[in-house]
Amino acid sequence: MLELNFTADKPSAQWLRNNEPLGAAIALDGPALRTLDEVRSAFARPFELPHAPLIDSDAARALGRALYDVFFRPVEVYLPSPADQGPHTLVIRSADPTPFNLPWELVELPGRATPLGCDPTWAVLRVPSSVSSPPTALAPGPLRLLFLAAAPEGDVPLDYEREEEVMLRATERLDKNAVVLPFAETGGIEELAQLVAEHCPHVVHLSGHGNVSSTGVGYFAFENERGQPDPQSAEQIAEKVFRGSAVRCVVFNACKTGLAAATGLADHFVTTGVPVVLGWGASVGDETATRFAATFYRFVAAGESVPAAAAKARRDIWQTGRRDHAGHTLWDLTFALARLFAAGPDCALVDRAAPPQPYKGPKTEAVLLGDDIKGLREGFVGRRKEQQRLIPPLRDGTFSVLLLTGIGGMGKSMLATRTAARLKQAGFDVYGIKATRGTTPSDAGRMFLIEKLLPTLARPFMTTAPEVYKAIRNGEYPVEDRVELAVDNWKERKLALVIDNFEDVLDDARTIADPGLRAAYRILTRNLTGGSRLVVTCRYVPADTPNLDDTPHVRHCDVPDLKSFELRKFLRRDAKVESRASR
Repeated sequence: MLELNFTADKPSAQWLRNNEPLGAAIALDGPALRTLDEVRSAFARPFELPHAPLIDSDAARALGRALYDVFFRPVEVYLPSPADQGPHTLVIRSADPTPFNLPWELVELPGRATPLGCDPTWAVLRVPSSVSSPPTALAPGPLRLLFLAAAPEGDVPLDYEREEEVMLRATERLDKNAVVLPFAETGGIEELAQLVAEHCPHVVHLSGHGNVSSTGVGYFAFENERGQPDPQSAEQIAEKVFRGSAVRCVVFNACKTGLAAATGLADHFVTTGVPVVLGWGASVGDETATRFAATFYRFVAAGESVPAAAAKARRDIWQTGRRDHAGHTLWDLTFALARLFAAGPDCALVDRAAPPQPYKGPKTEAVLLGDDIKGLREGFVGRRKEQQRLIPPLRDGTFSVLLLTGIGGMGKSMLATRTAARLKQAGFDVYGIKATRGTTPSDAGRMFLIEKLLPTLARPFMTTAPEVYKAIRNGEYPVEDRVELAVDNWKERKLALVIDNFEDVLDDARTIADPGLRAAYRILTRNLTGGSRLVVTCRYVPADTPNLDDTPHVRHCDVPDLKSFELRKFLRRDAKVESRASR
């Protein structure tokens, strides 16, 4: 193992081989510092342009050669010969993050035509000198991978759906010794913490946007429940998610998260106990980042070490990013952005000597909301943006009536039960009733009104307000009066009513066939405000729905098709489907 140890008190760098000094210390005086500053600036400059960071291959090699001349040439006689296929480890150790920002991956050793970062026989590791927490003990396999893609609303959009689709395709045929855990569905830090605690992943992949503030604090932008940015510092993420967990490697597919600022993301996670962290060094296109990840996980799952898999992934985007222009070969410098930070040379992810532990997989647990309305207690997949757009404002009272429409099988009932579950968590008492077909739509509507709607509207008051309960149930009173009484009392409480399959009471003109139910629907949708909520699922918008422009407390959502990658995520929660997909 070769180690280049930077000292801050007297600017210099000392080579070590197997912890023994190698040659004299390299003084980082004026000329050397100017060279390093020029290399840093020249490498960063192409990434400040609005197009791909393409530079002449000779210019790229010149950056690596400048680093070689300053640091490697003084110990050239001690470097491994080209015939020595390793494996080799190069550790860059420093308390000051400045050396970590140098493009060490561009260095080319004598007799080797491949940049160091693309050579799988070399592990290039940035090791903060402040690492104090000992790495957690290795856990047995199978290797478990957990993905979270965060795409909060903002100036720099991220196609999180494409990120997830690429990850699904990249992991469909991984080695049988790897398990892809359920994807985090909300893009939020609370869900990430829950999944890490529940499934004990070895590798956590965060895809999104990161940055480093002017004070050197690194942030990753999660999503809050409304889809807005929820920036969390490295210290906050470590405290809430990783500290004390079994996670051995964190991958940041995010812009600027490889910048080695004093408390930046990648290096700071290492100092707080994550043994290996892979981060990007600057802004990078989604397509290139996802291509890197697909190659990286293919080799990690096959048993390659993290450094070797990273080198092969770099080599993939280095080779595919070459361009010929006017007789010159251009390199896309993106490949050199993937930087490994580590607590030390040991980058193992699992204890391969130990027998694998059985993994039962994620649960997809059904739940009945009431009246046989089917939903999922666990295993709900997709509909992230719909949930962010609908559930928080419904809960908080921005609107109080939600109408979900769409053809059969679109998941209206699933989304309604998901909404109901979130309302229940917020303290609402939730009731569910389901319309069913009758001899005619009119008969179905009359039976639904008498046997389900009115009794359910009365039920919350059975013991707390028995007079109200009796009045709502009293068939001698007009339906309009009974529903208005119920609505007036529901407004004063924190209640939620879910009406499912409402299309079964509509006639061909999409009008509510039964006059009494029609009157009840008009009162509920127009007057139910205040503390309570109403969610209706129906294939079509009932003709008696109020004009949405005139009633801001009513919100309509036409539930879109479940995207193909979301369907694959759901199906892969089944162990039999997952085993067939991996063949």
